Amino acid sequence: MKNKILLPLAFAALLFSAPSNAQTISVLYKGQEIAVSQDTSAQLTLFAGRYVEGKTYLHWDVKNQKCNGMYIIYRSFDGATYEVLGQKQGIGVPIASPIAYYFQDENPCCEITYYKLVHIAIDKTYLVSEEIAVRGDESLLSQTKETINY
Repeated sequence: MKNKILLPLAFAALLFSAPSNAQTISVLYKGQEIAVSQDTSAQLTLFAGRYVEGKTYLHWDVKNQKCNGMYIIYRSFDGATYEVLGQKQGIGVPIASPIAYYFQDENPCCEITYYKLVHIAIDKTYLVSEEIAVRGDESLLSQTKETINY
């Protein structure tokens, strides 16, 4: 099954409307259609967030990442409409050990802020996280399962 998704920024808005069982999707980047497929070897072993003193600190661990790429961090204040919050360059070292990444949201919502993560690799594969929700009162609402295989 192929889907067409628009990328308004370099590696931006992606995959939230794609079916979870989609192996290959098409994205539009700079006017050119590019096919990307799901990374089945990488594992997002942790995606969590913690609110401390007016900021949300996000942390994720990825294991078996074979190729370098870009992580795009998305934020939502209602759990439905997401915006690109920022991006983080991936570490281009193909190792089996988990690699830890960190990102800071300087302006989270005071109630609950939702986050998702997308990795687009240079080998045209993607990895998508589950949604996490972080309360503005310093308590973690949810966290992804210990290990998620994509």
